[in-house]
Amino acid sequence: MHSCDSAIIPQKRVEYHRKYYREHRQERLESSRKYSREHPKETAERGRKYRREHPKEITERSLKYYREHRPERLEYSQKYSREHPKERAEYSRKYVPEHRKEITERCRKYRREHLKEITERRQKYRRKVLEKLGGKCARCGFSDVRTLQIDHVHGGGGKERKELGHGSTQFHKKVLADTEGKYQLLCANCNWIKRVENNEENAQKMLGVKNWI
Repeated sequence: MHSCDSAIIPQKRVEYHRKYYREHRQERLESSRKYSREHPKETAERGRKYRREHPKEITERSLKYYREHRPERLEYSQKYSREHPKERAEYSRKYVPEHRKEITERCRKYRREHLKEITERRQKYRRKVLEKLGGKCARCGFSDVRTLQIDHVHGGGGKERKELGHGSTQFHKKVLADTEGKYQLLCANCNWIKRVENNEENAQKMLGVKNWI
């Protein structure tokens, strides 16, 4: 056998297996699942061994799949979060403390690489919120968007910020979805005056003006 023939045969085998798998994908999947159910220990060990020996290939394949199916993956994730809020919250409470360093680094890297996209997305949601809430201060009517702030009508903004984290997009989405009138627009001055008048988040003590009114 010539050397070129020995190189062609493995390639033909690869092509044959790929074609066979595409044509019999459902049967192969069912067979694989059946084996996994009947041999859980062997399957788990084989998976661990493969992941140890092929970390780079797994990462590249996962990233490629996610890029090609991003809308579907996002929709699936959002649907799961809506249908399983308790499980999602419990998973986050456990996962975040254990991987805080990796999460922080990943977020910083994403922000560096997608700063323009992030800024445009935030501005888009802020414009929608301003439009929904009337575009001016609910107290004095001032309409300069540079000073307008989203206020919690009945207080509790600090608690909500802790629950949602520092990202503004999720908060804006929550405001847009609100149908109970929990939010309003106030200019910076009116917002602080309201906080002190109602002593929201212990504002009087923070400013050192307890009982000043």
